[in-house]
Amino acid sequence: MKLIEYIPCGRPNAVAMRELSERLNIDPRKLRALIQREREQGAPICSDWERGRYFMPTNESEALMYYRQQKHRIKTARDALNGVAKYLRGGGSNGR
Repeated sequence: MKLIEYIPCGRPNAVAMRELSERLNIDPRKLRALIQREREQGAPICSDWERGRYFMPTNESEALMYYRQQKHRIKTARDALNGVAKYLRGGGSNGR
């Protein structure tokens, strides 16, 4: 069976990482890597990071919610790097 066959459809049916790793009898770290690989190959595996659960979207609304959530996380991570980038451009000086 493929990994996506173990991931339920619909956000209300989302499955927790721990439960999914127990069902598949694999380490959560390895499961995250498998999920990432499936996503890179085009599987629309969504996650509800507030609840730490995975699901396959049942409609565009669920997919769009995940898409927007990820775009926001990317922006936040990029913004968080600005201070470090400035520090590196300044040759390691933080202005103190």
